Amino acid sequence: MRYVSWIITIPLAIIAVLFAASNRDPVTLNLWPLPYELSVPIFIAVLVAIVIGFLAGGLVAWVSGGQYRKAARRERARADALRAETRAAQEAASDARRKAREAVAASAAPSTQPALADQR
Repeated sequence: MRYVSWIITIPLAIIAVLFAASNRDPVTLNLWPLPYELSVPIFIAVLVAIVIGFLAGGLVAWVSGGQYRKAARRERARADALRAETRAAQEAASDARRKAREAVAASAAPSTQPALADQR
């Protein structure tokens, strides 16, 4: 996965550098409704707009994924509860098997009490 990110990142970085090198002419930005103007190279204006758009898109994706993250947390808690319940049931079954073995062993062992004489 790391290689895929490098395969995507390196060409994008090269394109950004080439774009910046070929678009150094100044452009005036009016910051309406404020009475200010900025004179910046074109590549800075374009790259800042791209970054702002990327961040806005990431925010929208994060907000829209909230319901899925909530459902995942709920299902994880449910799975943890079921795991704990399964573990408790396995322990109870193990205890029951142990007690059953002990009961069978106790009934199969020779009795230490004297046998009752057959009185006729």
